Amino acid sequence: MYAVLFDLDGTLLDSKRTILRCLNTALQEFGFETFGDDDLYSLIGMHLMEILELKGANRPEVAEKYTIIQLETYQQDMTVYDGASSLLKRLHDSKYKLAAVTMRRSHIALAVISGMGLGDYFDEVVGADEVSEPKPSAEHTLTACRGINTPPERCIMVGDSKFDMLSAKSAGCTAVGVTWGMGSTRELNQNGADHIVDDFDELYELIIKIKDKREVGPPSNRKEEVILT
Repeated sequence: MYAVLFDLDGTLLDSKRTILRCLNTALQEFGFETFGDDDLYSLIGMHLMEILELKGANRPEVAEKYTIIQLETYQQDMTVYDGASSLLKRLHDSKYKLAAVTMRRSHIALAVISGMGLGDYFDEVVGADEVSEPKPSAEHTLTACRGINTPPERCIMVGDSKFDMLSAKSAGCTAVGVTWGMGSTRELNQNGADHIVDDFDELYELIIKIKDKREVGPPSNRKEEVILT
């Protein structure tokens, strides 16, 4: 049986507004400069303390405040992407093993997954605090593979960023990029995506094809957007 590993933020959860709001609320409370909307992309894949350090705020009390704010208020503006819940249910009902591989701390990830109604679907959740080297390191993804007792060559990693693709490829998993999150098609291609999908129906069909070992065509040969300079 195949297993599917999912990134959370930008893949299953639309959490951009939530992350920025919680960061800025914590920073403001301690008198630090806040982040703008345009800063969010550059923060992807960074540890919380690394993010806070950008504003000179890498102090335990600021990090703790951010954590508290997230746990208390994430449901205000975080949503599950349309189609995500039904995909997880279909995979779960088909006996796929499912794991979350996230840069969130594990206890926050578990609370968010449960609070957003996804808790019944996951067999394993691996936060960044559970590994010495999180994404893009292979260790993060391999820890999830071990947790669900599935070899990486039988695991499909789904994510929206280059960090997800790099971790998946280093671990020996099939890397599937999604276009509705933060990463561009170009970035996903450049960092090893085996396949790229545009919606959850396409993702489900791809997972079934991979499992059945059917030929799915060139992995990520779609045309990229032209950027005028």
